[in-house]
Amino acid sequence: MVLGAIHAHSRRVYLAASLLLGVGAGLATVVAPAVVDRWLLIALSGISSQRASHSYFIAGQQLALEARMFGIFVGFGSTLLVAWAGGGWRRTELPRGPLLASLVAGVIALGLDGLNATLFDRALPHLYTPRNDLRLISGLWGGFALAALSGPVISSVFWSRSVTVREPFFARWRELAAPLLVVSAIAYAVLSANAAAAWLSIIAFFCVLASFEIVNSYVCVLLWQGPLQATRWDELRWAAVGGLILTIVELGGMAVIRQWAESTLGLTWGL
Repeated sequence: MVLGAIHAHSRRVYLAASLLLGVGAGLATVVAPAVVDRWLLIALSGISSQRASHSYFIAGQQLALEARMFGIFVGFGSTLLVAWAGGGWRRTELPRGPLLASLVAGVIALGLDGLNATLFDRALPHLYTPRNDLRLISGLWGGFALAALSGPVISSVFWSRSVTVREPFFARWRELAAPLLVVSAIAYAVLSANAAAAWLSIIAFFCVLASFEIVNSYVCVLLWQGPLQATRWDELRWAAVGGLILTIVELGGMAVIRQWAESTLGLTWGL
């Protein structure tokens, strides 16, 4: 009974913290959108070169990530979180057949578009002139695919076999509907400029944060607890705290290194 009360209290704390964070972000966006945009550009500067030619602008404000990076992180983070919310966290098998082929095609499309853009930037033979809409769409497709391919691997480390099922992360086409709807809505908001730049950059920031947090928590579980241990989400809390600390250090460190490399060495950030 005592443990149940503690777990219920923990859930309420997490819910309250998430609610306060969301409300705070919303108020900041309304009260001082320019300040929010500036800080998000700084916070994500270590993982994106933020070149104007590779980025979307809405009402004159640049999004915090370049189009391709925006797509990759939003596609990965939103797909994994939506699929997990629907019970996908329990599944430990890769998608199969045509579903797997469509995901592999997404990773290939992301790689080919990136390679073509690199060849174009270096004035080498290329297939087509790069465009931001193609960067965004290939990034979203690739990020979606990477989430579907890595999700079951992460679950197979996080969770005890007593709570997992040997089913594909996406077993049927209809299971793609919810994450695809979210990804498509964000893509539409960017392409049509029907959302404030600050809100889209906030979405990108939280997807980056979630992506780094999940991967770093995965590493913490392997190094700290060992795989196949957890049976409840709260049993992963210390790995999540460790993952969050690593995430803050990594994002902050890359931003500082970029600033130093560009201001002191005159180097162009390559990410």
